[in-house]
Amino acid sequence: MIVVILKIEYKMKKILLSALCSLFLIAGVNAQEGKSDKKGGEGKKRMEQQAKLMTDLGLTEDQKTQFVELQKRHKEEMSAFTSKDTTTIPNFSQEKSKLAKDQQKELMRILTTEQKDKWKEIKAAQKKAKEEKEN
Repeated sequence: MIVVILKIEYKMKKILLSALCSLFLIAGVNAQEGKSDKKGGEGKKRMEQQAKLMTDLGLTEDQKTQFVELQKRHKEEMSAFTSKDTTTIPNFSQEKSKLAKDQQKELMRILTTEQKDKWKEIKAAQKKAKEEKEN
């Protein structure tokens, strides 16, 4: 009789332990899904910002195509750069900043004089908004 009770308790412990493991596994998967949703939201927001910028600047269809290609190429370059071991790159932040400045120079080649002026206005407004947000 005692052996039967011990076997039942052992089986109950196994079932309880399995249930707890399953619960933690499901919680971990849900937590990871939440992170990816957030990242997807950021990507969507960035795309909306780019579309608004193209509209605000009054880009032609040809300019829009060049702008999108430039953004895509820059994203790939930056991704490749940031995926490297930062300890092996001297002056990491300076190199990253140089990539961003190079992209901006390429963008300026696409824009007309009026669009460049509008670009500067937009950037100044963004900078002001960022400073106000920080304060």
